Amino acid sequence: MSISRWHAAQSAARSLAGRGSVAALSVLFSAYLARELGKETLGLVAVHAIAVTTSQVVFDLGLSSAVVREATPLLARYEHQRAAETIVGAATLARLLISALGALAYLGVALALSERLGSTFSDIEFSIVAPSAALHLFAVALQHILGPVFFARGQFAVQSTLDSTGALVEKLCAVPLYVLFGIDYFFLGLAAGRLVVASVAIFAQRSTLRHMKIERSTPQKMLALVKEYRAHYQRVLYRQGLRQADRMLIALLLPLESLATLHVARQASTYLRYVARAFTDPFSASLAAAPTLHRHQRTTAAFVVGIPLVVAALSPWVIELVGGERYKDDWPILLVLCLSYAFYGLSELQLGIITMLGQKDERAGGDAIAGVLGLLATATLVACFGEIGAPFGQLAAFTFLYLGARRRARRICQA
Repeated sequence: MSISRWHAAQSAARSLAGRGSVAALSVLFSAYLARELGKETLGLVAVHAIAVTTSQVVFDLGLSSAVVREATPLLARYEHQRAAETIVGAATLARLLISALGALAYLGVALALSERLGSTFSDIEFSIVAPSAALHLFAVALQHILGPVFFARGQFAVQSTLDSTGALVEKLCAVPLYVLFGIDYFFLGLAAGRLVVASVAIFAQRSTLRHMKIERSTPQKMLALVKEYRAHYQRVLYRQGLRQADRMLIALLLPLESLATLHVARQASTYLRYVARAFTDPFSASLAAAPTLHRHQRTTAAFVVGIPLVVAALSPWVIELVGGERYKDDWPILLVLCLSYAFYGLSELQLGIITMLGQKDERAGGDAIAGVLGLLATATLVACFGEIGAPFGQLAAFTFLYLGARRRARRICQA
C-alpha cells in the first residue's frame, strides 16, 4: 500500500466522492420527513437516533483501535488469515456479543416504557416499534464492527460509501413503509435498510472474515484483548461517550419539539463529520507505515476546517432546503453546528496521531478533562438558553477535545 501524501489525498477524494454520491438523495428524504412528521414524532425519532449513536460508543470496547493498530500492517501484506486469527476474529466476536446483549437490553427498556409513551403517542403501537428499534440498533452495530477492517485495508472509499449509503437505504426502506402502513412500521424499515448495508459490508470483507475461527476466539482471549486496549476504550468513552451523554442530557432537558429542531439541524450538518473522516482516516492509516507523514497534517487540517466554514456561511439556505418553512428560522443552530465540526476535524486529526504513534496505554487524562468540561458546558448552556444552547455546547465540547489532544499529539510527534 502506497504511503505517499498523494495516495492519502487520492483516498480522501475517493471517500468524499463516495459519500457525496448519495448525500443529495439522503437529504431529500430527510427533507420529506421534516415536512411530513409532526415535531413530537420527529422528536421521538431523534431520541432513538441518540440511543443508537450512544450504543455504538459503548459497544466499541476499545477494540476498533486494536484492529486498526494491529491488522493494518498485516492486511497491507495481504496476510488475511493471520490478521483474522490474531486480532480481527477475537475483536469482531467480542463486539458482536456485546452488541447483541445491548440490543436485548434496549428492547427491554423500550417495552418497559411503552405504556408511558403510549399516553403521549396514542397512534403508535410500541409492541411493533420496540422490537424494530432494537433490531435497527443491532444492525447499525453490525456494520460499525466491520468499520475498522475497512480502515485497516485502506478501503476508505468503500467504507465511506457504505456509511453514507446506510442512512440512505434506511430511508429508502422506511419512508415507503411509513406511507403505506404508518409510523409503526417506519422503524422496521430503518432496521431492514441497515441490515441490507451490513450484509454488503460482510460480503465485502469476506476475504478476511472467512478465516475467522470461533474456537480461536476464546472468552479468555477476548477479555485479554479488552484489557490490553482498556486505555483506548477509556479515550473513546471520554471523547465520544461524554459527547453522547450530553445529547442524552439534552433529550431530558428539552421538549420533543426542540429535539426535532436539533435533529433537523444535525441531519443538515452530519455529513461534515464524514467529510472530516474522509481526510483524517487516510492520514492516520498512512502513519502506520510512515510515521514521518505527521509533518503533512497542516494540509489535512486546511480541508477539515475550510469545508465546515463554507457550509456555515450557507446555513440559512441549507436549513430551509432540509427543513422547509417550519425550520427556516433555526439557521443559527445549523451555523454553530457547522463551526463545531471544524474543531471536530482537528481533534480527529490529533487522535489519529495518538492512536497510531502513541503507546497502547497512552494516558487519556486530557480526554477525560475535555469530555467533562464539554458535558458541563452543554448542561449549563441548555439550562440557561434552551435549544440554542445545545449547538454552542457541541462547539465547546469539540474545542475542548481538540485542545486536550493537541499537546499530547505534539509531544508524540517530537519524540
